[in-house]
Amino acid sequence: RAASYTGQLRAVLKYSVDGGLPLEFERALGQLPVMVRSVACHLRGLGPAELIRKREERHELGGYFIANGNERAIRLLIVPRRNHITGIIRTSFKNRGPTFTQFATVMRCANTDQCSLTVALHLLTTGSARLRLTISKNEFFVPVVTLLRALRDCSDSEIYSRAVADAGSDSFVADRVLEALRENRDDFGQPLRTRHECLAFLGRQFRPVLRRPPWESDADAGLVLLRRHVFIHLEHPTETGRGAAKWELLLLMLQRLYALAAGRVAQ
Repeated sequence: RAASYTGQLRAVLKYSVDGGLPLEFERALGQLPVMVRSVACHLRGLGPAELIRKREERHELGGYFIANGNERAIRLLIVPRRNHITGIIRTSFKNRGPTFTQFATVMRCANTDQCSLTVALHLLTTGSARLRLTISKNEFFVPVVTLLRALRDCSDSEIYSRAVADAGSDSFVADRVLEALRENRDDFGQPLRTRHECLAFLGRQFRPVLRRPPWESDADAGLVLLRRHVFIHLEHPTETGRGAAKWELLLLMLQRLYALAAGRVAQ
């Protein structure tokens, strides 16, 4: 009861001082779980009769671990490709809000320490888009133009020209980008024209979730949001360089989202 099937892990370490002769010593590194019927298991290679004599099942297959009296198995999961934009059409996306459509572009971002966060850019029926962030197991949706303006200094003209660059004369994309720009200008009850204003807006909205100290400015809280929860795999020595790289990737996700909704690319 409550027993674990383990073996002691030992290591032989060598060291030398000032180029002298190497000294060798052995140390125990703790207990390591042993898979039943693996090479390290005492049941390895036993037949049915021998298993019975050892009070094991006749057809013991092994392949699992025993930890605290319970049988544990390692299960491999299939996850989306890391740091890759995927277009998805799923009717359940509409359940996230009255203006949400079935179109989204999704990316599972993984940084150097293998931590991963999944972000998704959802298309709205109005033509704008929302980036979905997951913080403390809760979902939040950030307006795409507000996020673009918070990542680096840019104008409405630059956002428009870059967003419709691959669409040519397609009015489907142009109309939706214009609506997204209008929303950022008129729908949030305050001017969001500069990077500092957008950072401060995001910082005020997310300060309780991020648990930032009261002496930190709203703009600094907004920078924390961008650094910790938006495209965490993009790293750069400077805040400006990191913001520019994330700006380019977010714009690319927006272009792919409009192309998916227009039927120019497959999911």
